[in-house]
Amino acid sequence: MSFFSKLKEGLQRTKENMVLSLEEMFNTYTRVDEGFLEELEDTLIMSDVSMNTAMKISDELKETVKRRHIDSAQQVREEVKAITARILDKGETAHRLTGENPLLILVIGVNGVGKTTSIAKIAAGLKKQGRSVQLVAADTFRAAAAEQLTVWGERIGVNVIRHKEGSDPAAVLFDGIHSAVAKGTDVLICDTAGRLHNKKNLMNELQKMDRIIEREFPQAHRETLLVIDGSTGQNALSQVRQFSEITNITGIILTKLDGTAKGGIVISIADEFSIPVKFIGVGEGLEDMQPFRPDEFVEALFDSTGSEKEEEEQILEEAAVREEAEDALKEESADLQEEEKEQETEQKEEQETEKEEENEIEAQGETRAQEEESLQAAGEEAREGMEEKTLQEEKAPQEEMAEAMESAETEGPLAGEEAGAETEAEKEEAGEADAREEEQSQKKGFWSRFFGRK
Repeated sequence: MSFFSKLKEGLQRTKENMVLSLEEMFNTYTRVDEGFLEELEDTLIMSDVSMNTAMKISDELKETVKRRHIDSAQQVREEVKAITARILDKGETAHRLTGENPLLILVIGVNGVGKTTSIAKIAAGLKKQGRSVQLVAADTFRAAAAEQLTVWGERIGVNVIRHKEGSDPAAVLFDGIHSAVAKGTDVLICDTAGRLHNKKNLMNELQKMDRIIEREFPQAHRETLLVIDGSTGQNALSQVRQFSEITNITGIILTKLDGTAKGGIVISIADEFSIPVKFIGVGEGLEDMQPFRPDEFVEALFDSTGSEKEEEEQILEEAAVREEAEDALKEESADLQEEEKEQETEQKEEQETEKEEENEIEAQGETRAQEEESLQAAGEEAREGMEEKTLQEEKAPQEEMAEAMESAETEGPLAGEEAGAETEAEKEEAGEADAREEEQSQKKGFWSRFFGRK
């Protein structure tokens, strides 16, 4: 929900209390006369607009009606809205904090109006703008005030300068200033005590702080912001009046407008004291406090163009959501494309790996074939060698026998006897040769079978 929508929702009860009463009055009167103007004053006062401010709006409206010859309720309604906007608007820059650094913001107000929370919300907003912020817990008299501010500081990520409970607030501010100067901090925000029931002591305390700021931090731009609880109604005017007597207030922080019917008091504060409203709060969240914009406040209060503006903001929000969705789809599509590329690369790598493995298997097959051919050739060569050796061994005994017989015939009978003896020996040798031949034949058969299997 946009801040304007939250503002409109927060001002709903104020609108019901003031604007709807005005609408009912506009519908009752057919012409603008003295009775109408008196009824207008009463309605504004019932809506927590002060009597002085209600009379001022009535008098200005009376003059405008005469000058412009206004006679319709709708024209009166628009004129009341315009007068309210002029009262609230104190100038283009009056409702904003200065952008110059360093800036020191002194936050004052009674206890219970939301000072500490307002400080944290403003600090968070300034930090979001890119400015460095430091907090000073100078409300040393309220129990747990420093602890509360420290917790907020940790939550939003800013440093907090604090002393023990009951310490001199001016001393805490002194340390905070020196720390900010040493670190080159852009904005220093100081919380203060809210003991309005003892105005003299509070005045002395604030004056002492002023002297320290002027002496130790003369280069700083200064803001003194008064926090007002919007639900207190006319009592808020008393608080502004009493604090104005103590110090120079440069702006108002209006809190707790959500859920109250007394939001009309902001018109009286702006009118009677000419103090610009700097910030307005309509909720508990950090984003629920924003710089005050008079035109938005009036539109939300009177709801003249609020619905159109809200519809426009809703359209813009929907467009932003659609744009985010489109960006997400584009990013998802890009991721899918990248994933597909990675998968293609992995597939190519796998195919190359498989091809390399196939080539390696093929090379190994060729190597085994070559080895088998080498073994077969070696077997053939060994077999041929064995066959030749066997033939030689078979021829040797026959040649020896032929030589012996030839010798016997030549040498005669003696030689025959000797030859007979030799023949017996030769027979024995022939038997042994036959045995060897049989053994060689068996060996030959073995190698033939062996190489035949190869």
